[in-house]
Amino acid sequence: MAVIKGVVIKKALLALLPKNRKKIGIILGSVVLGFLLLFIAPIAALFSIGNMGTGEDTLGQQIMQSTSESEEYQQMTEVMATIEAEIAAQELDVHPTKVQIIYLFLLNGKEYEFYNFFEEYVSLFADFEDDYEIFSRVRERFGAEFTDEEMREIIEFYREEIERQAQEEGTPED
Repeated sequence: MAVIKGVVIKKALLALLPKNRKKIGIILGSVVLGFLLLFIAPIAALFSIGNMGTGEDTLGQQIMQSTSESEEYQQMTEVMATIEAEIAAQELDVHPTKVQIIYLFLLNGKEYEFYNFFEEYVSLFADFEDDYEIFSRVRERFGAEFTDEEMREIIEFYREEIERQAQEEGTPED
């Protein structure tokens, strides 16, 4: 309603003062803009106050996400410990890091699909000739899908990790 009144007043003034149309247009435009800002500013402030509550929701979501990540970390720690325990139980001469990394890249989550998963998985590392045989066994037994390039990258990754661990500990590599 106020906008309509402003437009009517503007047209009336323009009709009365044809010589100063430009100046009057600028003045009226400034007045209208000023009134609009006076009405819009409080509304914008109210919306910003209303949006402050969503920050709490975001904080809650962050806490839930952090808790979820913490639970995932705890579960992964338990899986790694289970793999190490199974290697010890089967008295295998294999570096746990190799077994763990292959699990992480190729079989993460598969433990729920197979009975005695960790026992069967770790047993694949008994009496193997080379790394490629391990990957062949993993593919055959658990249906893991990977390319030759991925296999080479995983092998390179765990070899580097084992070497890094050996340097940190000052012990010879496996």
